Amino acid sequence: MADDAEHMVGGLAATLHSVYATLVAIAEMLPIGVGLPLERHAIHVPTATQAVRRLAEISGRVTMAQDDTNALYGACVDWLAAADLLELLREELQESGRITPTRYDGCASLLIRAQRRSMLLWSRLN
Repeated sequence: MADDAEHMVGGLAATLHSVYATLVAIAEMLPIGVGLPLERHAIHVPTATQAVRRLAEISGRVTMAQDDTNALYGACVDWLAAADLLELLREELQESGRITPTRYDGCASLLIRAQRRSMLLWSRLN
């Protein structure tokens, strides 16, 4: 059971990294040139969290269509919430060897929505 839970949490972590990489690419395309730190194989979640929080804060000051502003802000907020849930899942897994299904589902749902929003925005800006 713990192996399955570890695999599930690992999948969420990989998706978190993937969405973050898309946010990095989007940040580089913005007219104000926001640079976010990116590690190739893993992200340092506290550093990435600060960077995504900063990107969310400035999203309203970037000159672009309102739909794009909303997509950027929404992707950032979803990513931040998913990162928080993922940290709780990791703690839970370490303490009990299990994870709460609803917490897992919530994290997965947030990541799916962040991925959709960020990919849509990336395709519009690219």
